[in-house]
Amino acid sequence: PEARTGQLAELEAAQALGKRIVPIVSSPDDLVPSGLERFQAMLVSPDDDSWLDALVSQLRALAEREQPRQPSHDPEDPQKGRWGGRAEQHNRSLRAVVQPTPSSKDWFDISLSVTGAAGHPLTQDVVFFLHPTFEPAVRTVSPVNGIARLDLQGWGAFTLGATTDAGRVQLELDLSQDPSVPQRFRER
Repeated sequence: PEARTGQLAELEAAQALGKRIVPIVSSPDDLVPSGLERFQAMLVSPDDDSWLDALVSQLRALAEREQPRQPSHDPEDPQKGRWGGRAEQHNRSLRAVVQPTPSSKDWFDISLSVTGAAGHPLTQDVVFFLHPTFEPAVRTVSPVNGIARLDLQGWGAFTLGATTDAGRVQLELDLSQDPSVPQRFRER
């Protein structure tokens, strides 16, 4: 089926405002209107209300993940202070390994990782929030063997944020303050 013009305008207005879109269909024969196929949908039934608990749970997880972040007070380092300022919490750790790129004196290889503590394996996706000079600046990584790893190349230090466990865990790492990072990288 096609979405009506008014529905599409409403959808576009909601997306422009950064609102979450959750299509709900009322029978197995209903199809999600074109333009909404890329969104997760849920089937609801008046004969069985078990879907209601699932909906509440999913909406709660979305609300937690989408909580407004504190704005950064540093336009040069926009993730600084937005993610709680801690690289370790709730049995999760955000780490970085930064090394000079062998083929360039100006660039560095950056390996970012989020892991779980012993007995608390990381099983859910991690969303990394990078400096806006990285394209894309927000990246989602699925863990492999309990580690979510993101490899990049960069020129200088920045603060990054990471969320996991459906947004319940927020981590922040300022690479300019990490003594394991090369000084030339930290000072840029």
